[in-house]
Amino acid sequence: VEKGEPEARQKQRLMQALHVENVSWKTKERGVREAEVFAPSSGEARIDMVEVPPGGYIPAHRHSQRHEFLTILHSAGAQLQI
Repeated sequence: VEKGEPEARQKQRLMQALHVENVSWKTKERGVREAEVFAPSSGEARIDMVEVPPGGYIPAHRHSQRHEFLTILHSAGAQLQI
């Protein structure tokens, strides 16, 4: 997602196939990478693509303003704490 990209353009991008090489990744702690795919201006929802390396993890956390849904596309034995 480009900063300041119009929502209509973001929605159009959602209808296209995503590829890990075509998103802007941000490296977080423990080698976790995150790419924002869709973020409406209302801020109430967001779609991110997250890559967790072997041995990496996302610590337990809460979102006070929105729900979090996870879809795991591929796993090599990762552990998830909810």
